[in-house]
Amino acid sequence: MRRAFIALLAFSPLAQFAQPTANQPAYSIVQNGPHSRVWQGVNTTTNADGSVQSKTSCYTELATGLNHLVAGQWVESSETIQITPDGAAATNGQHQVYFPANINTAGGIHLVMPDGQD
Repeated sequence: MRRAFIALLAFSPLAQFAQPTANQPAYSIVQNGPHSRVWQGVNTTTNADGSVQSKTSCYTELATGLNHLVAGQWVESSETIQITPDGAAATNGQHQVYFPANINTAGGIHLVMPDGQD
């Protein structure tokens, strides 16, 4: 699966919580969807008169199939294929694929679409 990232900032965080630098806030995910997630951070500064000012920044990360539903919650998708007693399964994405132990089995690969149809 290929992912294209569009960010409105000059960096792309690789973890759920990006580490702040001197003038940048820590970003965290505040919203997930099937093909996007919204990152948000709050930066506070102290003005010359001693008052504190907060500024909220956010950006949206876009990628096809970025998340998939698990128990009604959007979680990050991955391309992981797990070995099973009957073969292998890729179940951490919007599409799920099941492979037989003998890949030469006619009709053995089973694909389940995001809407649950085979």
